[in-house]
Amino acid sequence: MGRKVGTMGIVGAGTQAKYHHRVATGYLNVDQVLITARKGHLSLAKELGASPVEGDTLFKRADVVFAATSSTVPVVRGALLKDQFHVCSVGAHTMDSRELDDDTIRRTSTFLVDSLEAVSHESGDFKRATELGIRVMEIGRALEGGKIERPTVFKTVGIAAQDLAAALLLYQEAQRKGAGKVLE
Repeated sequence: MGRKVGTMGIVGAGTQAKYHHRVATGYLNVDQVLITARKGHLSLAKELGASPVEGDTLFKRADVVFAATSSTVPVVRGALLKDQFHVCSVGAHTMDSRELDDDTIRRTSTFLVDSLEAVSHESGDFKRATELGIRVMEIGRALEGGKIERPTVFKTVGIAAQDLAAALLLYQEAQRKGAGKVLE
């Protein structure tokens, strides 16, 4: 199992939230999962074996937060986050929408993005981070040894080329293991 994180929080109750739970719990060693949303989090929490909570409770207790919403106004409350938080923001991908409030952005030491070009056209959260003078780094640079300081945010708007690269790696691993079934 991967890195121990203690409590993971998920903001949102749609398809993105469900699948980020599946992926994250596959590579993180999570003791507890908390879920909050405007609606739908009670049934999703039951389905995933998680605990439905109010937002303030989630932000105070979570070590890692996944924000997967279509909100146009910030939903992540930085004043409540732990000192060494990590937030992965996968929703709110238009220039006039945000998931992260100003407190979250101001408290962030390293603001990671999937693609500087993409977020500069698709993310109100990135726009606000640059307005506030927060250090921004592409995830590729971080993987090459770029210095990451916590607390951190990872803002992604989804890059098709990165998705295809990940799919290729999974396909190659499945071939190596003899897993799966070839379809005609």
